[in-house]
Amino acid sequence: MCSQNHLNLVLVNNVPLFFNIRDGPYMPTLRLLHKYPTIMKKLQVDRGAIKFVLAGANIMCPGLTSPGGALDDEVEAETPVAIMAEGKQHALAIGFTKMSAKDIKKINKGIGVDNMHYLNDGLWKGIDLVAGGKTKKSKRTAPKSDDIYLKLLVKLYRFLVRRTDSNFNKVILKRLFMSKVNKPPLSLSRLIRFMKGKDGKVAVVVGTVTDDIRVYEVPAMKVTALKFTETARARIEKAGGECLTFDQLALRAPLGQNTVLLRGPKNAREAVKHFGPPPGVPHSHSKPYVRSKGRKFERARGRRNSRGHRV
Repeated sequence: MCSQNHLNLVLVNNVPLFFNIRDGPYMPTLRLLHKYPTIMKKLQVDRGAIKFVLAGANIMCPGLTSPGGALDDEVEAETPVAIMAEGKQHALAIGFTKMSAKDIKKINKGIGVDNMHYLNDGLWKGIDLVAGGKTKKSKRTAPKSDDIYLKLLVKLYRFLVRRTDSNFNKVILKRLFMSKVNKPPLSLSRLIRFMKGKDGKVAVVVGTVTDDIRVYEVPAMKVTALKFTETARARIEKAGGECLTFDQLALRAPLGQNTVLLRGPKNAREAVKHFGPPPGVPHSHSKPYVRSKGRKFERARGRRNSRGHRV
């Protein structure tokens, strides 16, 4: 495995065990060194140098010769060494000495050890940095809401995801984490349209089911949702249907069998209509932010030459 920094890795079962940089000697990774701590000679830095070493900085001579540091007189120049920290049991970095231990004590200035590999780099976790290993995922791993009932549902579906192979449960768990904008309401009319021809199946909505007064006839449906408006619940139950909660669904369909997973229209918000290229430019369909509606307020701009320009 190689990278732009001329880094070569030796992997065993996708675990990095040895590395070399720019055709230098192969050295053990910290993962291997923590398991076999006696395979390398050790140097110790004082407490003040720890944060710099973990940031990738080279080890300066004063950090090794200070009262908290420690040097092995047998260490020669250009020797791979484990960098220990004062008061710590395991190595926090692996380096390459620029000079011998005796010269470090004698000169006591400048760089004593080149920092080749440290705990906070991607190599420690077995990440290929060229492939974007340091780009942290920003997706949610828990809901931001303090709703205790939502947290109980998350606990339930975490268990189902862990103990089953069902992709349905994974999607439900992910949607339970989502923000309000990403859990849009689903109207009764859309629900009826989506469930047409799907008799015997349970509609599942991670969001709110709302009433639609434009619908006169409601068929018998089984619907699971986080919330129902009062009129939507009344109309579904009056038609002989059922309004289920997610804990009830988990008992009936722990793997999501005979369910239809639905979502509300996420991009139907007023705010989304204004997104996109600026209003008025060719082929733009973005809605302008208009102060008022009237004869003198952006009337027909972009539709004819007499009003500024024509698209």
